[in-house]
Amino acid sequence: MLVVAALVGFLVWLLLIRDGGSGLAPEAGAGPVAASEDDLAALADELGHPVYWAGSQDGAELEVTHTEQGQEVYVRYLTDDAEPGDPGSGFLTVATYPFPDATAALEKLTDEQGALTNETPDGGLVVTNEDNASSVYVAYPEQDLQIEVYDPDPERAFTLATSGAIVPVE
Repeated sequence: MLVVAALVGFLVWLLLIRDGGSGLAPEAGAGPVAASEDDLAALADELGHPVYWAGSQDGAELEVTHTEQGQEVYVRYLTDDAEPGDPGSGFLTVATYPFPDATAALEKLTDEQGALTNETPDGGLVVTNEDNASSVYVAYPEQDLQIEVYDPDPERAFTLATSGAIVPVE
């Protein structure tokens, strides 16, 4: 009996605790949960499309929300001992939304008053607006996804979006 208990304990540690995540895709509608890079990769595999993030960030823990509709994914970078589900909006967040012809939709926004545009190093279109510069949107040709980079510091959001730091989790 002790051997079985020890084996179960070891398996729990190996699969869930050791690397900070389960490597299992978070369930749709489960709400915000702590996540690892492996969890995000598993979610991308399950969805059949990339999940974008800003890579590892010093001093931040990952939180993921996979919406009940099952397609939108929000990766939030929690700092200062914040826990998953923290109601604050002061965290870097990278969202991935399925969006038919996302590039054409963003191109329409470039004509709006206050629009700021740029490109990613790999040819993605980047658009924000002076009225809501904390949210920066990215779309790639031939991809039906829109990526939103939110940061309370608009300059950081725009820099992350245009620098090539926002990438699909591998």
